[in-house]
Amino acid sequence: MTWQVPIMALSAHAFLFTISLASDTSRTARIMSMGLSFLITLLTARLFIGHMKREVSDRAWLAAFEKQYLPPLCQTHIKDWKFRTNVRPKKAGWMYPLFVFPAFGVWRDGLMIIGGCALAVIGMTIWKPELLEKS
Repeated sequence: MTWQVPIMALSAHAFLFTISLASDTSRTARIMSMGLSFLITLLTARLFIGHMKREVSDRAWLAAFEKQYLPPLCQTHIKDWKFRTNVRPKKAGWMYPLFVFPAFGVWRDGLMIIGGCALAVIGMTIWKPELLEKS
């Protein structure tokens, strides 16, 4: 479920932007489709925050469980997931710069950019509709 949400949200945005940016789309349809796109942005961001909150809670529970029931060698969560630092630039190759940025921040910022574009299309539809019409 965690990674289905971003893909479905991106698909919805693509569909709604296709409707909105077609030159023969009415003003009402543009405003409605971009309003829905902006709403999807907010809902998806909120869902991401919920997933992050539950992940932190699950990690704390797992750490307590491991401390009580597992030998120290198997207590991965107590080590604050330091094993993740074992990913080396050579393994990631040319994609290593993408690995440096936290996934949540990248998705959050990307969603906000898409939401901002939706608001920009709404603004153009209201104040400069000629920008969206055929030349």
